[in-house]
Amino acid sequence: MLVAVNKQLLEALRTPTASDPVASVSAAFSTMAPFFKAYGVYCANFVSALDHLDRLRQERPQLDEFVRRAEAAGGETVGSMLIRPVQRLCKYPLLFRELRAAVATDHPAHDALLRAEADVANTASEVRRAPSPAPHPSP
Repeated sequence: MLVAVNKQLLEALRTPTASDPVASVSAAFSTMAPFFKAYGVYCANFVSALDHLDRLRQERPQLDEFVRRAEAAGGETVGSMLIRPVQRLCKYPLLFRELRAAVATDHPAHDALLRAEADVANTASEVRRAPSPAPHPSP
């Protein structure tokens, strides 16, 4: 689901809706912000997924060895790859804060930029406030 949301965002960013880049970026993020709620499921299950993987690696030495080799070949751990979607959602509000600081208040798309910033920040906040799922019992 996250891949689909981000493909849509990329398409929206590649297809300008206005001649002004600030307006186009703002429109793309405002349109897609409600769909960023899909990150909620991922974020809510992130820690339990890592815990589950750790348990499996402890129980299955072959799996652990396979993961170790894959991590060495890729130059990063599975955990560092799995945290990226969580970090991405946290970075969007920071991106808009930086954009707002760089765009003059009299810029024609300033209001659209403020709306996009609020849309993204509100969605990120909703995802952070969402309750975590109950832990699954160990098999």
